[in-house]
Amino acid sequence: LHALAAVSEELSELLAQGHTVTLDGIGTFRAALGTKTGVRMDGIGENESSLNSASIEVTDVNFRCDARLVDSVNRRCSLTRGGVRRVNSSPYTKEERRNMLFAYLSEPGNKFIRVAEYAELTGMARSSATVELRKWAETKGSGLISKGKVSAKVYMKE
Repeated sequence: LHALAAVSEELSELLAQGHTVTLDGIGTFRAALGTKTGVRMDGIGENESSLNSASIEVTDVNFRCDARLVDSVNRRCSLTRGGVRRVNSSPYTKEERRNMLFAYLSEPGNKFIRVAEYAELTGMARSSATVELRKWAETKGSGLISKGKVSAKVYMKE
C-alpha cells in the first residue's frame, strides 16, 4: 500500500511537470490539457484571441496499457461461456398485445401503465416493450399517449 502511494505521488509530480511517464510492463501515463470553464480568452489583435496559461488546466490523465500486460492477462485468462441467455419474445402478436394493453387500461384503477408492467403483461423484453410503447404513443390516432420522462414515464389512453 505504501509503495503504491509513493508511486502515485511521484507520478502526479512528474505529470504536473509535463512529463510522460512509462512504467515498464504496466503502461504509459500522459496529462491531458484543456481549458477552464468560465475563463475568457485574451485578445491579441483586433479579431484574434488566444488562451493564456491561466485559462489552461489538466483535465484528465490518459493511460495506455503496455501490450505485455495485456498479453500476460490474456495468457492467464480462462474464458468460458456464462450460460445461455435468451431474449424474451412475446407469444402474442402485435395486435394481441395492443388489445391486451387497452384492456388493461380500461380496467378500473389502471389509468396508466409503465414499461415494466407492459413487458410483464405481454412477455416481452423491457427494451422491446419500450420501443413498442414509444412508437404507439408517437403515432397520431393510436389512442395512446405518454407522460413524464425517463424512469417516470407512463403511458395512458388519449
